Amino acid sequence: MAEVLTNETAEEERVMDSNELNERIRALEDDDQYTVKGIEGTGKCIPYYGWFWRDVDFDGPLNLGWAGRDGFDTPDFVGFMENNKWGYDYINASQEEGTEIRRLLELAVVSPRNETLQTVFDYMQTLKPGGKP
Repeated sequence: MAEVLTNETAEEERVMDSNELNERIRALEDDDQYTVKGIEGTGKCIPYYGWFWRDVDFDGPLNLGWAGRDGFDTPDFVGFMENNKWGYDYINASQEEGTEIRRLLELAVVSPRNETLQTVFDYMQTLKPGGKP
């Protein structure tokens, strides 16, 4: 018997283009109802460096930023960093890691909840260079 797809199921299974994903992330960043442990108090629910969300090319390799223990807002966090004016280290995500980040982000913007947003943050934190704690 064929599975009946609801609008919600179809929405969750499709892949967004990079522009739509950026738009939906930007819309979430203006909503302060979400709390993500590790970046609480920053006004962010997706980990990124900077005052505002800058568009990420999700169709290419993902280069993330890592401030190490010298980070200004939140020490030792991995996040998107499209404007590295601080000289922080970059982490080049593998193709598999980039695909997983995108998948988790798409789930988070389709079904924004503390849990889905926390999953994005938690996964990105596993990508610290050299396995540093």
